[in-house]
Amino acid sequence: MKSEKIKFSWFAFTIGLFVSGLLLILQPLFADGPALNADAGQAGGWAMLYRYGGIGVSILWMSVLMCPKKVVRVLPDVASLMLMGCVVWEAVVALEQLYGDGISNHALYRFTGTFLNPGPFCGFVAMGVPLAVHYLVKSDKLQATSEKRHPDGKLVARGLSLVALLTLILCLLLLPAGMSRSAWMAAITGGAAVYGMHWRSKIKNWSSRLFRSRKRLMMAGVALLTLVAIGWGTFQLKEDSANGRLLMWKISCQAIAERPWTGGGSEGFPAAYAEAQERYFAAGKGSIEEIYVAGTPEHAFNEYLTMAVRYGWGGLAFLLAVGIVAVVCATHLRAYGIAGALLTVAVFAFSSYPLQLPDFLSAVVMLVTVSVCSYLKHNSCGLRGLWIISVPFCLYVSLKGLQQSDVWQARHEAAKEWRMVRTLYHMEAYATACEDYAPLYERMRWNHNFLFEYGRALHQSGQYEASNRIMEEAERLCGDPMILNIQGKNYQALGKFNRAALLYRRAYDRLPNRIYPLYLAMEMYASSDCRQKEMAKELAQRIISTKEKIPSQAVKEMKKRARELLSD
Repeated sequence: MKSEKIKFSWFAFTIGLFVSGLLLILQPLFADGPALNADAGQAGGWAMLYRYGGIGVSILWMSVLMCPKKVVRVLPDVASLMLMGCVVWEAVVALEQLYGDGISNHALYRFTGTFLNPGPFCGFVAMGVPLAVHYLVKSDKLQATSEKRHPDGKLVARGLSLVALLTLILCLLLLPAGMSRSAWMAAITGGAAVYGMHWRSKIKNWSSRLFRSRKRLMMAGVALLTLVAIGWGTFQLKEDSANGRLLMWKISCQAIAERPWTGGGSEGFPAAYAEAQERYFAAGKGSIEEIYVAGTPEHAFNEYLTMAVRYGWGGLAFLLAVGIVAVVCATHLRAYGIAGALLTVAVFAFSSYPLQLPDFLSAVVMLVTVSVCSYLKHNSCGLRGLWIISVPFCLYVSLKGLQQSDVWQARHEAAKEWRMVRTLYHMEAYATACEDYAPLYERMRWNHNFLFEYGRALHQSGQYEASNRIMEEAERLCGDPMILNIQGKNYQALGKFNRAALLYRRAYDRLPNRIYPLYLAMEMYASSDCRQKEMAKELAQRIISTKEKIPSQAVKEMKKRARELLSD
């Protein structure tokens, strides 16, 4: 009797540790808006992910090692149900926003959940589709087998099916409204993969008989044509957005070719991309459509290309290896829902940026950790060797997480101070803003938004050389051509017209759908200090003939000024 109580207490303790580890990893999902502020680089969310995620992964790993193998088989189900609960919670928050009871985190969209825009929200919700499909199929199998053997199992199966059905209904309600084609494709792929894993023998038999039946062959052809039509329709739904992503992928590949093995560093994507795009358009390779959709993104809207730009081919290989190992481990454990959710993330990552968000990344870390550590425990023969490896691994993960958490927490605190004083910048009290920004400079050098505002305030205050020093730092973190424009204006004010002209030219080549750099160069050449009227008139002609991407009053005034210059 005592031994049974001890066993039960041990089981309860280890399962409690497991659930605690899951909850710690998922903490960023419950972070408030200020912690995930985009201008502050989501410093608060990253601090939470490193602090709680490192400890959570260690607790999760050690709890799996301490659990008996019989209990380990159930743990992927616990993790899956917790993630489904998070999906349901996100969906409820989004519905509240949609019906006016909550406030969206983006002014342009009706609902975003706890995310900052509906794209990542839809990607996160899409993970619920394969999990729901898995448990709907699994509950049917459980009900079929439990009728004769275990009557209580039928009740469990019905409970699972109800949770899965609720999750699936909420996903199907919100995914179409989110208008995220990437999430649609990811959800369909993940759901179909889970269904295929459950019924692989039937699918194999059906496919082997496919070419023997003309009727089935025709049905397969019609299905294929339907899929192609749906794919083309989704492309046409937001054609400019799709063309923009194709351009981003092309430029990212060129950036990878510049540094294929070393990459540009963890924060080097924007600068590497901007330089590659600048060279591409300067060489005259860009088409009219590419010029129209060009931008200066902070990531490639493709996690694989983003990883390769930042860390080279080695970084990409590591990302793929982790993903493949996790999916294989989940499949061997028959945790098809987790495998499908990871495939959903893999498809969504092909045209979005889920791993750049701490709240989304926390769910991925949880799925990968549960898959790998459960598989190792379930198939390990040398448990003692696994303990020897796991203890230093968990210590390293925890300590490294706490170290990075301190870095991001310091950034978060500095960002909060910056948000309090930046009101002066927006009020155009630039001299006073410079005084308040100066003490924050050392702690905010990681944030390109801060550096841009500080450099612009220095420019407006007449401190041109100091402004250029700050803007050079900002240029290493951001590809916005406005940084080059302000540097050019600084050099123009210092009388260095050739240097200013070069920067204006670079700003225009970086983003040829904006005429502001041409306007600045035109005004410089037309000024009494420079006196190059012919160059000014040539640029004025280009300004008038350029079709603007977004019509605005500022563009009208620049074109009006160009016409006045030509008429002189």
